[in-house]
Amino acid sequence: SSIASMRAQHAHGAVRWEIVRGLAPGLVAGTLGGTTLASLIPTRPLAVIFVCIVYYASAQMMLDFKPKPHRQMPGTIGMLTAGGLIGVLSSLVSAGGGFMSIPFMVFCNVAIHQAVGTSAALGFPIAVAGTVGYLVAGIAIGPWGLALVTDPKQIVEFAEFGVVFMLFLVGLELEPQRLWSLRKPIF
Repeated sequence: SSIASMRAQHAHGAVRWEIVRGLAPGLVAGTLGGTTLASLIPTRPLAVIFVCIVYYASAQMMLDFKPKPHRQMPGTIGMLTAGGLIGVLSSLVSAGGGFMSIPFMVFCNVAIHQAVGTSAALGFPIAVAGTVGYLVAGIAIGPWGLALVTDPKQIVEFAEFGVVFMLFLVGLELEPQRLWSLRKPIF
């Protein structure tokens, strides 16, 4: 879905590729670092981090918070740093990064439709890095790596933890009216 979204936004001329090129290396590095960090943090503190980040993003959406645009996109170091931070936070909450990248771009005077389109293109490197990072982290801490997690019950707890977060994020994105309108075609 990430590629389809990116292609659709590109077809509408909404992707700022120079921003993608500037943020993507930091996003990939941050996402890989974040997945490693997530694999080392015990479950309870990771849940607290997740809840804090999700509540922050939820509050932004509910309060319709829009940063006042007053500057330009930063230079190379600033783009790498911003990308890294967005990547780390995205990997900790298993999200695509739009909840951070769109406000960042709007803050830097990028038109909202271009920020959304560019964020769609940024979703692909985050998805690839997150997938690879979590697979490698799982191998590294699992029974065939450092053996930090060897008990099957612990493995299931880690997996359930991830599924719960994913479902929570899906719930944040669902529009209740749209969901209600789908009840007849589905049932």
